[in-house]
Amino acid sequence: MPRQRRTDDAARPLPAARQSLRETPPEPAAYANQFAVGYNAYEFLFDFGQDYGGADGGRAAVHTRIVAAPAYAKLFRSLLERSIGDYEATFGPIVQPPQDASDEDAGDDAATAPDAPD
Repeated sequence: MPRQRRTDDAARPLPAARQSLRETPPEPAAYANQFAVGYNAYEFLFDFGQDYGGADGGRAAVHTRIVAAPAYAKLFRSLLERSIGDYEATFGPIVQPPQDASDEDAGDDAATAPDAPD
């Protein structure tokens, strides 16, 4: 049975042991529901975007690109896996959204190959 979301869950702070980033003024948050990952010999590229429902022909507007060395990309993966495990232990399994038919036809390459920076 899925748990009901409490209204205070959205602003729940990270546990003290998990707050490893230096205190700085927060950057504006941006919602992302589209992601792409690319790489070359030296770096991984993580693109985050928002799909506005087809108003622009089905392409998501990329608003953020993060570039990281392979070792840090691997650390990011570990952190994400651990965080998803913690989330599911607290709130139950995450249900994946349905894929668009265009995503299925495009295969993995469409979601994994943004252009590398010059």
